Amino acid sequence: MIGNVGSRRRRWVLLGLLLAAGGGILAWSLASTDVPGPTIPTADLRDAEPLVRRAVEQARAAVVEEPGFAEAWGHLGRVYDAHHLGAEADLCYREASRLDPDDYRWPYLRATCSLDMSPARTLGLLERARTLHPSDVPILLRLGFLYLQAGGQDDADRAFRAALEGNGRSSHALLGLARIALDGDDLKGGRELLERAAAIAPQHREIHAFLAEVLDRLGDGPAASQSRERANALTGAFPIPDPERDRVKFEGRSRVHLVLHGRTALTAGQPGEAAWRLAAALEVRDDPLVRADLGRALLAGGQVDVGIRELRRTLEQKPDHRGAQAALGHALVRSGHRREGMSLLESAVARGAHDRFRVFLARELARDGRHGDTCGLLQKFAQNPDGEWEGALLLAWTLATAPRADERDPKEALRILGLLQLDHGGNFDVLETAAAALAAAGRFEEAVRNQESALRAAQGHGAPSRRSVAKERLKAYREGRPWIDG
Repeated sequence: MIGNVGSRRRRWVLLGLLLAAGGGILAWSLASTDVPGPTIPTADLRDAEPLVRRAVEQARAAVVEEPGFAEAWGHLGRVYDAHHLGAEADLCYREASRLDPDDYRWPYLRATCSLDMSPARTLGLLERARTLHPSDVPILLRLGFLYLQAGGQDDADRAFRAALEGNGRSSHALLGLARIALDGDDLKGGRELLERAAAIAPQHREIHAFLAEVLDRLGDGPAASQSRERANALTGAFPIPDPERDRVKFEGRSRVHLVLHGRTALTAGQPGEAAWRLAAALEVRDDPLVRADLGRALLAGGQVDVGIRELRRTLEQKPDHRGAQAALGHALVRSGHRREGMSLLESAVARGAHDRFRVFLARELARDGRHGDTCGLLQKFAQNPDGEWEGALLLAWTLATAPRADERDPKEALRILGLLQLDHGGNFDVLETAAAALAAAGRFEEAVRNQESALRAAQGHGAPSRRSVAKERLKAYREGRPWIDG
């Protein structure tokens, strides 16, 4: 809900009083150069997993060896922090700050570690970090939201604008500025900021939910309903991008950490990082779901034979795992084991495997001359091309170029292409498919124009063989002949 301005201002006044009254305590907390170095903190790890104990022991050993080295204390703090041992982490970060008071990371990590602390203390630490690194976007964003929560709109506004200068595509900075605009009853300004943020980060649920509220207040019911639907379709948080906190997370060595960060690395296109973390998680406890992800990571990293082996082991443990079935089928087809691979893919897709496997299977069926099966498989994309636009494009191509007349439907192909051209009109493949559909419909002059546009779009891009085939198609259209796939 849009907050009450009066109550926020009261919270801001209260925070100011806390800062004033607790100034001595806060100064003592931050001016850690005046206190002697602490005993190296320990934690009760009797019930921890072996990899966690090993990580803590190695990090503590580094501090014992070099107790005057801030980086060693900071690393131990990150290890504790990653495993939610906030008190121990705070002590380590504090000592790192005492040893190296000019490094912004230590007050920042103290402010953001899992130790529960007062807003006044968090604010003081963040301001110290900003003094040391004034342009750091995560620091500015966290300060902005903390000031905003306490009712300090002016300070929040300055922090968000500075963050936006550092990263013009920060949806969080735009969201913060929108909240300030709405606190001042600037509905139009808030809407514009939120719409910019939604365009930058369409998966940011909070933006869509807040935009729906603003649109309701502006009386735009249909647009509000659309934003609300988008918000309801999204799940999970959309955290502030934060390299320092990410470094902390990647110190996690529990099985949960290993699986989480392994999957994150796989999604981010880091198959090597993903593979070792997932393999380490399997050493703690076998799990076919994790093994399937390991198989995918190995395939993505080019270790095809090992990846296939892990996916086969997954299906031995869990025969109904459609993701492993689909990934194994895809790998087998690509590695020359077509019959087994196609069988696995057809089974996985029939049971709801990811749409990219559906598109891959459809493309392989078309190569086998099974154009009717290709169209049937891709029909789900006919009404919503944006769901998997390459699948919709393949459907349109097949409808335009299928060898059998009863399988061709150029009118439907052109309808689908009309939807695709809204977002992909300049794409070489879209232009070529449109030319083929127009030729199939007997509209050869338009087909020629589209094919010529496709060739212009292909200049300097794509394989020479594709451009050569495109020229053959252009010749056919000029001669009044449609292009039929052989």
